[in-house]
Amino acid sequence: MKSKIMVFAILGLAGVSLVEAKPKMEEKKINKENEIMILGSYFDFNNSFSKMYTLKLNPIPIPDPIPDGPIPDPDPIPNPNPIPDPGPVIVNWFPVVKEAGVIVREKNIVGDMLRYDVSGDIMSTGQAALWMTDKNTNVYNYNTLDTTGYDYTVEVEGQAHFENNGIILGNNGGVEVLGGASILNNGDIKNIGNYGILVYETGSEAINSQTGIIENTGAAGIYVANGAKGSNDGIIKNKSDYGFYVSGSDAVGINNVTGVIENIGHRGMYSEYGGKTVNYGLIENTSCWGMLTVGLGSEAVNEVGGIVRNGTYQGYTYDISGMQASSGAKATNKGSVENIGMYGMAGSGAGSEVINESTGVVANTAISGMYVENGAKATNYGLIKNGIVGKTNSGQSGMEISGTGSVGINEATGVIQNIGYYGMYASNGSGAINKGRIENNFSYGMYGSGTGTALTNENTGIIANDGSYGMTLYSGATGINNGTISNTGDYGMYLSSGSTGVNNGTIHITGDNKTGVNVSNSTFTNNGTILMEGKNTTAIRATSNSTVKIASGSEIILKNGSTEDTVTQGTTDFTGKGTGNISTNGKFYDLDSTSTLINAGTVSTNNVLSIQGGGKFVLDSETGSLNAEILNLEDNLYVNASVALNSSDDVYTNNGLDVNEITGDGKVVSDSKLFSASINDKNVVTLTRNNFENVFVGDLGTVLENNYTGSESNEEQNKIYNSLKSITKDDKIKDANTELMGQASVENQMYQQFTLNKIIDRGIEKILNKRDENNNGFYVNFLGSKSEVDSKDDSIGFKGDFGGVIIGGMKNLDETTSIGGFLTYLDSHYDYKDTAKSVQDTETWSLTGVVEKELSNNFKWTTKVGYNKNTNDVNRKITYDNSNRDVNGEFDSWSLSGSTVIEYTKKINDRISLKPSAGVILDYISQDSYNESGADGLNLNVDSSNGLSSRIGVGLEAEISAYKNLNHEVKIIPRIDYLYELGDPYGDKTVSMEAFSDNMDVWSRNAGRNDLNLGIDLQYEYRDNLMLFTGYSAGVLEDNKTQSVNAGFKFTF
Repeated sequence: MKSKIMVFAILGLAGVSLVEAKPKMEEKKINKENEIMILGSYFDFNNSFSKMYTLKLNPIPIPDPIPDGPIPDPDPIPNPNPIPDPGPVIVNWFPVVKEAGVIVREKNIVGDMLRYDVSGDIMSTGQAALWMTDKNTNVYNYNTLDTTGYDYTVEVEGQAHFENNGIILGNNGGVEVLGGASILNNGDIKNIGNYGILVYETGSEAINSQTGIIENTGAAGIYVANGAKGSNDGIIKNKSDYGFYVSGSDAVGINNVTGVIENIGHRGMYSEYGGKTVNYGLIENTSCWGMLTVGLGSEAVNEVGGIVRNGTYQGYTYDISGMQASSGAKATNKGSVENIGMYGMAGSGAGSEVINESTGVVANTAISGMYVENGAKATNYGLIKNGIVGKTNSGQSGMEISGTGSVGINEATGVIQNIGYYGMYASNGSGAINKGRIENNFSYGMYGSGTGTALTNENTGIIANDGSYGMTLYSGATGINNGTISNTGDYGMYLSSGSTGVNNGTIHITGDNKTGVNVSNSTFTNNGTILMEGKNTTAIRATSNSTVKIASGSEIILKNGSTEDTVTQGTTDFTGKGTGNISTNGKFYDLDSTSTLINAGTVSTNNVLSIQGGGKFVLDSETGSLNAEILNLEDNLYVNASVALNSSDDVYTNNGLDVNEITGDGKVVSDSKLFSASINDKNVVTLTRNNFENVFVGDLGTVLENNYTGSESNEEQNKIYNSLKSITKDDKIKDANTELMGQASVENQMYQQFTLNKIIDRGIEKILNKRDENNNGFYVNFLGSKSEVDSKDDSIGFKGDFGGVIIGGMKNLDETTSIGGFLTYLDSHYDYKDTAKSVQDTETWSLTGVVEKELSNNFKWTTKVGYNKNTNDVNRKITYDNSNRDVNGEFDSWSLSGSTVIEYTKKINDRISLKPSAGVILDYISQDSYNESGADGLNLNVDSSNGLSSRIGVGLEAEISAYKNLNHEVKIIPRIDYLYELGDPYGDKTVSMEAFSDNMDVWSRNAGRNDLNLGIDLQYEYRDNLMLFTGYSAGVLEDNKTQSVNAGFKFTF
């Protein structure tokens, strides 16, 4: 009987290859640096330096020998009559100096003074050229020492001292120093390998003097570990990474004033595991990281007078840092960082910190003077002036901060004057604080981008960049100015795309046709001074659904020469100056028809106060008031719900309309969607709460209504009600309804898992349909699918992408019966169509058993039983309150599936065959409960759920031979499948918010009872040995728009 291999590959797969089974190859030793070999499940990541570090860089200290006699008491009682020191310890003669393994000096008194000059040039094989031990053993070398086939040319241990005035060679390590020993190198160490000097253990010390040169060909000119100390007064120029390597708590490496580190490679000085490096001299290694420190407790310091000037290799600048701290380490600059590279100082990882002290200068040539990410902190007390004079934007950011938890601070003494677009740049949830002076020469003084990103210009802070924007907030960022913004460009502050800004300080803009603050689709509060000097200026411009709030400290001054016009919150004049408060010098406010102006104080006039179109005017219900003889409402007057915050009353009043008469066609309207506004004959405005059940759909309204009374005493509940009271738009009410119940993900989860089961089942069907029942076979099917599900009936739609693989085989038991098994992995990603753009990722593992039975020449019966295990990761956001908080949830699920199908084959003629089929499919799904995190009281607790699907189906497939000769045949295979759901597997799911104990039922998406799929395959056959095929199928009913494409081949041998 023939054997068969079949491989299916989904369209978009770069390529599919058939791998035949081969005899096991002879094992070979892999000995390549930085090699990655993938052969089955074998992965080899081998780096010679890392390997040597593992084996040798942290040697296990050899304990001192235990003296003869009883073990001393670890905590002896003091003797009132101590025995005098017996003096020198006399023992049997023992060796203290060896040359090429030959003993040349011995002692019989431990610690006896001994001086020995090396006898001459030494060439050793398989052992150290020179070895020494014991306190007060002093060995001097004026010759050439060389070793092959051994770890180190010279070994110094047991408190001995070695002074090298000659040359040390060797094909591995140069000098090893341990056990409290020491070395003074006045000569030249140039071994071919790692470690010019390796010194470790407490009390051990290595000194490279002013005449000393270390130029080994491998990594680590000097390596210091485990409490040892190393210092360089000469030159380290090894030809690889790590000029100076320091590892372990209390280990210290110092490059002194005359010291030069110029290794060819990364990391001039490197510290880890609590080690410390200090530079007083010059570091100019050729590539990344002049000084790099890694790990909690590790530290790097560039002292006053110290220069870090790495990065000279062939003009390469990418990813080169002068000083960097990672994984909780600390790097401090008191001298000068002037590397040729991307970052002057960089920090990465929570707890990492980089500091430029008041004496420090960061003057690297490229992108960021100081850069931190992933929770690190950067602080500048000195001068940042990265970039190249005359080269535009060569120093793009003075300080760049990225990632949640990361923060950058320019202290009061700090000055940022980089040659580039951004003085301080913050993104992805980070924070930037300026207390000093920013005077970069291009576009943005401070720039913040992304939800959670926060900029603060403190009261001592001055932003005086030569560019268009003093402070820019983009895409949900927040910014506060408590200091001074006096840039020379067009905008003092610029807000866009859902950002929030506050001015408590001074914005001073000079020049004609300029704008103090531009607000686009954002929110701005002015509680400080905006001074505009020039012609035709605008203090605040708002467009695209923006909100501008005029707070109690607001003062806006339009000045042109000697002409000055001022408005404060209490002197806003809508009668003389119009809705925009237009002055002869320009405009105080310029709002388009979609934007809102909120008055939180008093607006007064002695005559008529007109509320006109061209923007929404909102009166703050808690602090706002209007004083006029006549209030002319040419447009509606909106009253917000600020008076209702932190309270659970149903009715609130506002006595802020101090007017004798109200005229016009406009009305007094609630700005909050949770309240209705009315006004009586005494001009008292009343806000009445709407029933939550009339505002929100489903159980959410009931839960909110039942828990409202007394909610101000519950912190989490009070936050939720305050956020809902602040909603002013219908679409935000809809978003709140969706997000508070988690509808996007929760209502689709059962539907999605049934779809995954369907994809796996049809993937196995593809294999079974193409196999020859007469053959055994091994099969691989690469899966790929896309799904488009519409939003309807208050449910949220989504797009799904699926990819995976099915591996399995079939075995013939006899001429009519075959059995087999299939293992499936499927990776699924869902993008929901809600405002928050929620997502879900699901990993599925499946095991399926198959039995095929030929009932007659034309009838075939197939039965499948499968078990699926899923892990699901849900990520959504809370957007209705503009907080954009991430909410995360994880849960497991599993399912059992079974199907039985009978297929009949009818040959119509030599070119056409029909295959009708009928069957039953059962699926049982169980989903675990889960609790969300990330949004406090809005986190959902989702109950477990299960569903049983029972479907019956029929199908019809036709095989049409479109072309056929002796060796070749082309077939077209159209098909249609129809399934009908007998059960009701899509029951509601139960959820509750963490702030409330009440449950809410969330409707589950129903796939409908009818599932109709159409498909077509194109198949090519060469004799009986090779088959190539491709196909497409799609659901055509409204509830099922899943599309799939497949391509593959079958080889029979």
